[in-house]
Amino acid sequence: TRCAYILGDALQTYNCLPGETWRYFLALQRELEIHMHEDQVWNVEQVSEWLKQSEENLEDWEVYSKMLAAGDRDLHVSQSSPWKWYLGVSVFIWLLSGLMCWGLNTHGLYPMTVMLTANVGLTLTIFCLTLAAVNIFPHLAPGPMFKCHMIVFVLLIYAFSY
Repeated sequence: TRCAYILGDALQTYNCLPGETWRYFLALQRELEIHMHEDQVWNVEQVSEWLKQSEENLEDWEVYSKMLAAGDRDLHVSQSSPWKWYLGVSVFIWLLSGLMCWGLNTHGLYPMTVMLTANVGLTLTIFCLTLAAVNIFPHLAPGPMFKCHMIVFVLLIYAFSY
């Protein structure tokens, strides 16, 4: 979105490194205020003229807003996010894998079979929780660092399990 673009541009302008944003808080806040003022001026000057020109034809505005929303998934108000479903599936997989491990352990099977079942269940649970997080926090979760963290976490689980 525009705010993320402006903030990224400001971070690059002031050469802010990770962990140093507190030093440049006032400068970054001022940068956002300048652009917020520009957006307000643009809205007053441009949007009011557009509304005056097309007050009689509101269908064009609905088509235009759908066209804008098609490119930005945060603007889809009418569509529900499936994060609750992903969260429910992850809890179900976690409970199912726990029950399977308990059942395999009570039958006295080889411990590596129980460990493999637990790891596969945990991997699927983490995958579903990641999809839920992507839907709940669309600006934070889809980044490469988030995905890399999940992959490293799963690999470490497998490495320390055996």
